[in-house]
Amino acid sequence: MKSDDTPVAQHNSDRSWRGFWESASSCRLNHAEAEHFIEALQQHVGLEPTWRVLDFGCGFGFTAGLMAPRVASVSVWDSAANMRAHARDHLAPHGNVSFLDLGTGIALPNGVRFDLIVVNSVVQYMSADELAGWLTAWRDGLAPEGRLVLSDLIPRGYDVRRDIPAVLLFSLRRGTLFRALIEGVKEWRRYRQVHRSVSLLTIASEEFAEQARGLGLETEVLPANLSPHPARVSLVLTPG
Repeated sequence: MKSDDTPVAQHNSDRSWRGFWESASSCRLNHAEAEHFIEALQQHVGLEPTWRVLDFGCGFGFTAGLMAPRVASVSVWDSAANMRAHARDHLAPHGNVSFLDLGTGIALPNGVRFDLIVVNSVVQYMSADELAGWLTAWRDGLAPEGRLVLSDLIPRGYDVRRDIPAVLLFSLRRGTLFRALIEGVKEWRRYRQVHRSVSLLTIASEEFAEQARGLGLETEVLPANLSPHPARVSLVLTPG
């Protein structure tokens, strides 16, 4: 399960990963991870009541639901119809949440600018070409003082099996260990089956920063990953 090394990222077809998310079901651990993410985001980046936020790859909608009371508006999108359906149910009580329809292209709506774009635990399921295309689209969707947060990035050469102890320790601390073991076993088996045939995208931070600089974005490596995988990486990109 160790990812292959390439200068910036390794190639990956998203078809099997999209199929994985089309049949995924939520568990208590997902919400606990969203709470952790919001706590870390608030500490390292901040959330302002005037901000317009995009949660790109919103998953079950837990993160967007926690951001909604803290900001002016949250737009959400996910490529998997199953995720969008779960998110609609979870986010229904929030009047300042709207769903974007991005179709199958790589572009954000014209004329829309966000103060914060959150891309949490999404990049690893993209191909290198998709990431390059979306990086341009995210740049174009940022307000002049906006921030693009890419979190849970897998470093080049990292073995994702090393995440297991961290997840178990996190579950223990959050009081979800028993439920995580029961609910997570099935999903982990499905995850491994996909990973045997489709690699995860890995990132070399310094070379990725050069790629971003070519698009007019400056990159900051945060001192800690915003998700409960301490060996992974979170970046904040801002217009230069």
